[in-house]
Amino acid sequence: MQPELPLPASGSLLVALFNPDADPAYLPIYDTQGHRAGDSLHFGSLRISPDESLPAPPLAAAPKATFDDVLLLKDAVILPDPQQPGGIFPVWLRWQALGPGPDDLTLSLQLLDQNDVWVAGVDGEVSDILLPPHWRRGDHLDTVRWFSLPPDIPPGRYKLVAALYRSGDLSRIPATGADGRPLPNNACVLGEIIIR
Repeated sequence: MQPELPLPASGSLLVALFNPDADPAYLPIYDTQGHRAGDSLHFGSLRISPDESLPAPPLAAAPKATFDDVLLLKDAVILPDPQQPGGIFPVWLRWQALGPGPDDLTLSLQLLDQNDVWVAGVDGEVSDILLPPHWRRGDHLDTVRWFSLPPDIPPGRYKLVAALYRSGDLSRIPATGADGRPLPNNACVLGEIIIR
């Protein structure tokens, strides 16, 4: 393992056979019906951890939101500068795992107008480093997501929210606020975006 790799992280197991004297060097792989399946087989993913004898970090005392028994949203940072239509801005998210998450867990960042109507959004992985099935209680999953604004978005004040859902059936993960009460639409308000 490369010593500069941040841990914990997810790794993938790929298996391939090759003959260095042949061209191409990698041998083709066929499925049980005789169809070519590529040059390597994916055998799944695994967790790569630092010293397992170290205790798990303590859980955040006052998270912004709790998403069921999967994640705590500890903090979110959005630059306060006004944004331009068609622009792009970063959203820093600090998560802490409560345990393993489902394979198809997806983060949805959504921009809502003052009537809570969806204007724009971006969906993707919660973490670039560690896949949800490999999360352990206490894991820190800090990440940056980039949000692209539509070129025709009208000037005004908008609300940026975060929700988690399962991409398999589009069901949202139940979310509660810092006070323990359910959040509307299972979405946590991250902050305000001003468009000029």
